[in-house]
Amino acid sequence: MALSLEILDLGDVHLDAAFEVRGRTPGKPYSCRTSGYLIHGLADGLVLVDTGYRAPEMMETGGMRGVIRPGCGLETELAKRGLQPKDIRYILHTHLHIDHAGKDDIFPMSTTVIMNRDELAMAAGGLAGLAYPPEDVKHLVDRVYTKDAAWILDAQDAHSPIELFPHVAVQLAGGHTRGSINVLVETDKGTAVICGDVLYDIHDQYVNPLFEIGHREVRIATNTQGAERTEKAAIKKVLESGAWICPMHELPTLLDDLKQPQGRLDGIVVPGPVAPFVRLKSAA
Repeated sequence: MALSLEILDLGDVHLDAAFEVRGRTPGKPYSCRTSGYLIHGLADGLVLVDTGYRAPEMMETGGMRGVIRPGCGLETELAKRGLQPKDIRYILHTHLHIDHAGKDDIFPMSTTVIMNRDELAMAAGGLAGLAYPPEDVKHLVDRVYTKDAAWILDAQDAHSPIELFPHVAVQLAGGHTRGSINVLVETDKGTAVICGDVLYDIHDQYVNPLFEIGHREVRIATNTQGAERTEKAAIKKVLESGAWICPMHELPTLLDDLKQPQGRLDGIVVPGPVAPFVRLKSAA
């Protein structure tokens, strides 16, 4: 069976427009989606990439606001598909920030959580404050000390993917956080790259990058831990790594052979039909 990705709508985050793209209208309210991805077609069972934030009020610790609209949220999205947390065999984390690893504790210990060792060390080391809430991190540490509840990766080389399952691999992202990873899923319509928060806004960071004048230059986010040069390299690697670019905070985009947008996903399953590529705008 061919592999596919199904988008789960985990809620919205309202924040400053400059948070996602450096220099973009500071002070202007902006809203972005938060997604999870279900990987279908693996003999090992269902894999969920990222779990969203624990509760809307948790986002206020970082100066943001979370909104779970009617009909969305992790538990609701699973129930729509006739699934319960116990039906998910693996959770695979791009990274462990507040809006990516907040719901792990609704899953039984028989669901194995996959995370990069450097990212867990960053989360537990207290160097990034409430970007890694203690409630989330303590649960992950409990998993580390429970047999088979955690699968710790040592992704340290951005050029050496680690195969987890047939046609699913991860690689060190080299951007956003020290331990962020990209998830590479081979579909029958090209590789889908789930890139976490390495890339937030495909239009404002790549297609028409804000304030950039270099040919095919990219614009980094404000929410980064690395130097500008390494962040730019991380974004470029995502764009070079697959046909489908799947961020966690906007809709997937299909690139053509020249790595230009062919269209945005028109639906919730990758691969799938695309609509014309336009800039996404959302005011909070």
